[in-house]
Amino acid sequence: MARGCFIVAAREGQADDLHISLRADRQDSVPDAQQELVGDLLRTLSHLHVAFPNRLSPSGELLPPFRDYFTQLVAIGQIGLTGDTPQIDLARRILNGLRDDIIIREASAHKNRHLIDLGRAVLIAAGAFAAMGALFYWLLGDHPLVNLNQLLTASMAGVWVSFGARKVTYAFSDIATPDEDRLKPWARVVFVSLLTTATSLLFVSGAVEVRVGSFSPSTWPTEVVSAALFGFVLGFSEQVLATRFGQQAGKILDLK
Repeated sequence: MARGCFIVAAREGQADDLHISLRADRQDSVPDAQQELVGDLLRTLSHLHVAFPNRLSPSGELLPPFRDYFTQLVAIGQIGLTGDTPQIDLARRILNGLRDDIIIREASAHKNRHLIDLGRAVLIAAGAFAAMGALFYWLLGDHPLVNLNQLLTASMAGVWVSFGARKVTYAFSDIATPDEDRLKPWARVVFVSLLTTATSLLFVSGAVEVRVGSFSPSTWPTEVVSAALFGFVLGFSEQVLATRFGQQAGKILDLK
C-alpha cells in the first residue's frame, strides 16, 4: 500500500477551511484513490460552507453543528491521506457515514427553512398580484387583465406546493442547493411570473390548444375559475414549464 501523500489539517488563520498539501517527499506521483478522496473531502466541505453560512462566531471560532462536522472531516482526511499506511477505504466509508448523518440531522431543518423563505416570497408576490387584480377590476370591470392577475396569484401557490411535493427525500447535495436549477426564492418568483404570463398568452393566442374534459386553459381571459386553475397548474409545473415553452416557441419560429 502506498504511503500517505498529504498533510491534512485545519487551515491556519481560517478555522473553517481544510489545508490539504502534498508532503515534501511525495511530489512525484499520487495514487488515484488518494486524489479522489481529496476531491470528495473538498466537495463535502463546499456543501457544508453553503449549508452553514453562519458557522463562525464574531471572534472567529467555529460554531456547532458545523464545528462537529468539520472536526470529523479533518479526521477522515488524516485517516485516508496521511501516515505510512493510509486507510483510504475506511476513510471513504466514514465520509459516506458522515454525509448520511448530516442528512438525518439537518435535512428537515434545511428543507423547512427553504420552504419558509420560498413561502414568504410567493406570499408577498401573490398579495401584489391580487391587489393589482382588484385595482384593474375597480378601473375596468371584467377584463382579461383582472384574470391575468388572478392567474399569476394562483401560480404563486402552485410554486410553493410544487417544492414540497417534489422534494420528498433529500440527498446530501440538497443541503446546499435545494433546487437543481439553483434559483433563489425571489429569482424563482420573477422567473415563474414572466414564464407563466408568456405561456398563458401562448394558449390564448391559439398557438397551443389543450382540453382536459370540459376544461380549456385558453378560456382564462373570461373565466375566473379557469384562470385560477390554469395558474396553479403552471406554477406547480414550473420545473418543466421552461422546457415545454421553449419547444413550443421553437415550433412557432421554425420557418422551414
